[in-house]
Amino acid sequence: MQKQNSPKRALSEPLSRRTFLRLTGLATGGLLLAACSPGEIVPPEEPTVEEPATPIPADDPTPDTTPVPDEELATPVPADDPTPDAAPLPDEPRYGGRLRWGFTRMPEGFFDPALAVGMPMNFNKWVYEPLVHIDEEYANIFPGLAVSWEAEEDGKAWVFDLRQDVRFHHGREFVADDVVHTFDRILDPDFGSPGRPVFSNIEKIEVLATHTVRFHLDTPNADFPVSLAGAQALMVPHDLTDEEINSAPRGTGPFTIERYANADRITFKRNDDYWQKGRPYLDELEAVCIPEATTLANALQANEVDIMREVSPMLASVLDGTEDVQLVFSPPINKEYIFMRLDREPFTDERVRRAFKLIADREAMTELVWSGQPVHIDDDNPVIPTSPMRVETDIWQQDLVEARRLLEEAGYGDGLEVDLWAINDVYGVMEFCLAFAEWAQQAGVTINVQGVPADRFYAEKWLDVSLGTVSWGARTTVDEQLRIAYSSDAPWNDTGYQSSEFDDMLDEALGEIDPKQRQDLYAEIQRKLITEGGQIIHCHFPSAAGVRDNVNNYVHALGDLEPRDIWLS
Repeated sequence: MQKQNSPKRALSEPLSRRTFLRLTGLATGGLLLAACSPGEIVPPEEPTVEEPATPIPADDPTPDTTPVPDEELATPVPADDPTPDAAPLPDEPRYGGRLRWGFTRMPEGFFDPALAVGMPMNFNKWVYEPLVHIDEEYANIFPGLAVSWEAEEDGKAWVFDLRQDVRFHHGREFVADDVVHTFDRILDPDFGSPGRPVFSNIEKIEVLATHTVRFHLDTPNADFPVSLAGAQALMVPHDLTDEEINSAPRGTGPFTIERYANADRITFKRNDDYWQKGRPYLDELEAVCIPEATTLANALQANEVDIMREVSPMLASVLDGTEDVQLVFSPPINKEYIFMRLDREPFTDERVRRAFKLIADREAMTELVWSGQPVHIDDDNPVIPTSPMRVETDIWQQDLVEARRLLEEAGYGDGLEVDLWAINDVYGVMEFCLAFAEWAQQAGVTINVQGVPADRFYAEKWLDVSLGTVSWGARTTVDEQLRIAYSSDAPWNDTGYQSSEFDDMLDEALGEIDPKQRQDLYAEIQRKLITEGGQIIHCHFPSAAGVRDNVNNYVHALGDLEPRDIWLS
């Protein structure tokens, strides 16, 4: 059984992987086995919000610049007693129970939000809270510990009104000084927070009242409220030491850490004094680490865990037929694709770049790997499909005749040979690379697909090869998605794209407060990058979780668990 957070863009003429490989002559055993390795590996996490991520991804690149009413958080308020005697109706939320959340990645590192990476970033969101939340599509922000916000000085300053009557787990009220303390720690270069580059544009935080703060920025930033939804920007109490924050986490969130004897099992207990009345429904959350994915899937089937955090497409086909288990998909905000390095031969020639973009059949590449899943077929656009700033285009279609003509014009009439470095332990990459190589042969190009594990690829090959593959999760804003990979000075600019005009357009769009003008600017930016850039992005795809049928109100968003509204039947 499958459940989707959002509808998919339908693929025409469903085509099985086996049929596709047979038709293209690629059904040979050895190389394709590597393509079926489960798991997803993305570039090393930058000091921003996770991926995604992305879109994290994301994106409400157009947060409302007007105050956001607290009523947007409206939720049913039950009786004062969170465990009423009267039994609820079958479809009504029930209080109580323990949710067992299974995952494969050992939670190592800090529980201090400003320092956390990896799995602790997930757990911290149950204990601590941000000023602003972002939805699973990385498209809209809504109030967290801030109830409203508005821009001043054309986006160079932002004023946030804070939620009142909120208390930390040790009993003290949440106030403006906690906001100042949270960001002072992040911005301290000696503290070492990976979130520091994200907030480096903060010049000063001014306390206007007990529950009001003003952020002063060095340049206008229409995305600033969105950036506050990040994993490092969770509010910590100013009256605790750094050691206390890390060793005995005490936030304002819906759960407290009850027991942390071993990293493979961590228990979180309901915060009975949580500010959102009637939440959470669960008594306990148990985070269970089972490092091997197949073993974890077996535990889900045996009712030893209630949720499997990430399910590979291989395991999804098994779990989809399991009684009492459903697959829940995130929005399609992940991508893995082929890129050309524009400052390396032969891609310094625009005609060669255009030819390679004309080689790809993006719909067939998508169907080959993600058949039956809620994907979004792309036109080389890196902006996630759920972003309000996203523009849909139809610039690139496969045209092997025109590709051959362009290559001949560029001096490759006798053929061209190039290596394609493909990550061989991330699901699907080898398959779409082999298909691309087959089409390239018809255009007069010999592509040697060189399979390499992801860890070695990112350490040794990623930013140096002329033709490679890469995986990206979502990032919170459209600016972040574009800037970290395509601006001229971006450290992760794997295509080597250099355009001062593009850089200036990004800066202009980031500072533009008017939503319509901003949308027009980002549409122009995307069309420019789709036409000129070295990315060949055939689709955005979802991630999946395995969820038992007794788990209600679960929403899958890049592997994170939002536990406030979950209840067990």
